[in-house]
Amino acid sequence: MATTWAPMPELKDLVELLKNAFPKKLEHVQIDRILYTSFSKKNSNCFGRIGPIPARFAIVVNDYDYMLEIHKESWALLDEGKRLYIVLHELTHIPPEGFNKESKYYKRTIKHDLEDFRHLVKEYGVEMENSEQLVNMVENPQPVKKTVINSDGNVGINTSTPSEEANATNEPDTQDNEPNEEEKE
Repeated sequence: MATTWAPMPELKDLVELLKNAFPKKLEHVQIDRILYTSFSKKNSNCFGRIGPIPARFAIVVNDYDYMLEIHKESWALLDEGKRLYIVLHELTHIPPEGFNKESKYYKRTIKHDLEDFRHLVKEYGVEMENSEQLVNMVENPQPVKKTVINSDGNVGINTSTPSEEANATNEPDTQDNEPNEEEKE
């Protein structure tokens, strides 16, 4: 059986959920610059993969920098937590400058390295045994903390959920645009 590809637009929704659940870790991920696809193949040794748009597709799909591919047959057997884990894992292959056309890391990926992926292994297990925690994370995102300068000149911390953060309007005269030590990590 030959490998076939198909669009998989529902992956975009999962990426949006994960960006809300992990706003700092995935802040550099540009959802609209990823082509979401599935591939069908009788046997595959991977659940998913991400990489730059292959040259043979770039002529047709030049609005994208990366292609996220999910093995259709494996995906059908996974629960929601494992699906979220696979997508999160693939997104962590994109370096912070991966969407920056001026960067040497543009359209590059980070290889599997336990140092780079320790957070996934620590939180969700080597075999994704704790992946159900991801379902709770995307359903109940943690508040985002931001350092602000109040109108009286005092420094404070505001907290909001990522969805509130996305809907908020920033007022330049009250927002501290410099990242604090915690945000720099």
